[in-house]
Amino acid sequence: MVTTGKPARRFGRGLAAAALVALPAANADAQDVGSALTVAPDFLSGLETPGAVGLPPRTAPAGPFGVSPAPRSPVDTGAAATERPGDMAVRLSPFFSDSLGTPNPPSQLPEGRSWVVRPFIDARALITDNSYTNTRSGKRGEVIATITPGVSASAETARIRGRAFYAPSFVGYLDQREQSRIDHRFLGDATIQLVPGSVFLDLRGYGTISPIASGFTNSDTANLPRRAVAQTYSFSVSPYLLHRFGTQAAVAAGYLFQYVERQGSQASIRPDGVPFYAPGNMISNTVFGTLRTGEDSGPLAAELRLRGTMFDGAGSLNGAHRASAVVEARYALRNNLFAIVEGGYESIHYSSAPPIRIDEPVWGVGVRWDPSPNSMIIARYRRREGVTTPTLEARIALTPRTTVFMRYDDGIATPLQRTADVLQTITVDENNQPVDRLSGAPQPDFAGATVLGLQSGVYRIRRGQASIIHRRDRDSFYFAFRHENRRVLANDPGLVAFGQTSNTFDLTYSRAVNPVTTFTAGASYSLYESPSTPGQNSSWLLRASFRRTFSETLSGTIEYQLSDRRTTLADSNVPISQTRRGLRNAIILSLRKTF
Repeated sequence: MVTTGKPARRFGRGLAAAALVALPAANADAQDVGSALTVAPDFLSGLETPGAVGLPPRTAPAGPFGVSPAPRSPVDTGAAATERPGDMAVRLSPFFSDSLGTPNPPSQLPEGRSWVVRPFIDARALITDNSYTNTRSGKRGEVIATITPGVSASAETARIRGRAFYAPSFVGYLDQREQSRIDHRFLGDATIQLVPGSVFLDLRGYGTISPIASGFTNSDTANLPRRAVAQTYSFSVSPYLLHRFGTQAAVAAGYLFQYVERQGSQASIRPDGVPFYAPGNMISNTVFGTLRTGEDSGPLAAELRLRGTMFDGAGSLNGAHRASAVVEARYALRNNLFAIVEGGYESIHYSSAPPIRIDEPVWGVGVRWDPSPNSMIIARYRRREGVTTPTLEARIALTPRTTVFMRYDDGIATPLQRTADVLQTITVDENNQPVDRLSGAPQPDFAGATVLGLQSGVYRIRRGQASIIHRRDRDSFYFAFRHENRRVLANDPGLVAFGQTSNTFDLTYSRAVNPVTTFTAGASYSLYESPSTPGQNSSWLLRASFRRTFSETLSGTIEYQLSDRRTTLADSNVPISQTRRGLRNAIILSLRKTF
């Protein structure tokens, strides 16, 4: 048994801390090809055609607990929004326009419209000399056709505010037809105002396809065999109440239900060895409550957050629980500078091998600085989940054309729990791409499927990322660095877990050649290693594409890719684990029609 701190009574039915992340408004009706920035593979299809990721609205972030001397951003940055993803239970309503939420942001729908529904269809062909379904005797070429019908919808009414899309992909292999499959991808969130200003219902969901083995990203999924990918679903439902006691205080209370299912085949490093990955599911039930001071408190604001979560699911989450009680205070040193102090108690238990139990006080100190209307920096040093560590969340507008994003966090989680937490920290932008809810930073691997792949067990996960976006009238640049370290704390019963570390560099350049043609080039390089296998593993990708708009509703793309992958961190039952079989050439042709 792994234990820290003093024993405490198990919180079976605690209250949960409300995370105040408001729902951003929905979409822009059309994409500006000249100003759009291509930074990530097209999330809608999972193929390698680039997609556009926009920047967050250029409005001012909120002050402490949502109180701001300047206009506040649709991207909520209230008190609990700065918590780690595992602390985020639910967002408060965008309809509650005073200190306990955010005002309704300006409409981004076409004038006079409160609903927009837009169907579309993609048709793509991938021609490659290495389909990753090769035998151990050599590479194997393939033609992979994908048809992706889809629909995106946005709503902005007096009762409903949200945005979502759904795009199933029918993937067909010309030669190896047994590899054909249907992939489901969707992402969306909505807040429904059941009783004006008092009772709300928050709905969220996503589905995606992720590589199981290390050394791939979500952009590789169309080129991987059925055994090498996992379908993931995640949903959450949260009814909650809000009440304000004039300008003195405000209270929120509610319930959060989360469900995660990850499908796919078991995977092991050695033939017929103990699996490191197995399909599973998770259900969590959370009760939460928040009490915060109002405007009458002046420069000092305080908040009490209570939460209790019970888990039911596979492996370590079977009978697990988390509960916490935290008081946070913020003091306005200046109009845009705030000191942060927090303290409380938490209880955490996982049914792993060995079991993990943490019962101890938590504390933290930090600062928030908003140097400009479109910039915010939140830095903390805290004790949480048995770990004492710094955390950072930053969005810095260096110039009107250049924005820097930075993030670092450190904590304990299982892969399924982390998948559920991610749903509370992302949203979909106007181009149907996943972005961070707080900073607006692109999240191409939002489902937790980084280059390290999928695992089972309980880990201490350190994650850091820094990226910069620069946009000119016709050109866009994007550079990102991502680091992740997973240290094993315990195994799931019947499965093996191993530590991993990765460092990834991404660079993308996009230029509007003319009003109807866009050129995009990109490069990615990853290094990853594990104490369980010898040597250092690597993968890289070079890509170049032209996208042409034939009409307002029809566009086409042609792309060339060259990539290589050398790793021993893979599923031994799939031939892609062979380290000298990773070099691949690919040509991708696609058409998209919107209606």
